[in-house]
Amino acid sequence: MKKIIEVCVDTVDGGIEALDIGADRLELCSALGLGGLTPSLGSFIMLEEKYPGKTHVLIRPRMGNFIYNKVEKSNIESDCSLFAEYGCKELVIGALLENNSPDYEFLNKIVNLHPSINFTFHRALDELQDPDQHLHQLAEMGFRRILTSGGHNTALEGINNIATWQSKFGHLIEIMAGGGIAEHNIEEIFEISQINAAHLSLKEWFEPENTSHLNLNSTLFSGSGYWKMKKNDLKKILIKINQ
Repeated sequence: MKKIIEVCVDTVDGGIEALDIGADRLELCSALGLGGLTPSLGSFIMLEEKYPGKTHVLIRPRMGNFIYNKVEKSNIESDCSLFAEYGCKELVIGALLENNSPDYEFLNKIVNLHPSINFTFHRALDELQDPDQHLHQLAEMGFRRILTSGGHNTALEGINNIATWQSKFGHLIEIMAGGGIAEHNIEEIFEISQINAAHLSLKEWFEPENTSHLNLNSTLFSGSGYWKMKKNDLKKILIKINQ
């Protein structure tokens, strides 16, 4: 079965580059350096026009944990509705309760509001105390896939859990590995886990030669650099897994 490569990007340029090179799909966010936040609607529209149906949109209103108050939940609801209105068919969400179990009431509300959208439950899954007991329920609720590092910092560290979940639940929901996946370990991760999808960021820090004359140490600016995708690494990965 074909191996699916999803690349996480926070710019339109990065998304177009990844898809031009041969990535199967994107997870679009903003603020990749903060773990990813909800992107702009304009970024999604531009990518959708260039590559229809390839962009999965992360809905995350702030950095930090995944336990949201009423205002933040309303923010998530509004963002989901807005992206759906403009043709998005793939949304990436997650929400937890104080006991680190999924916020089923809220999640069920979102999924039921948008029956035409495919939902991914993101790495909030790795915060759960006992993910096994929740995977079947998330699948029954309507989630099409989960993104996980197997409850560890990286997918390779959590590879045994990922393999177990693939064996037990892979027929119900797509198990997609993410976290520290790169050229040197992607074949091992696919082979051990028997999954068919991997999520990569492949980011590196880029410093432009011409810096701004403004005071970059002020509260308004954090510097002239930003994260970019390592294009050559993506090319090598695609060659390696398609051999």
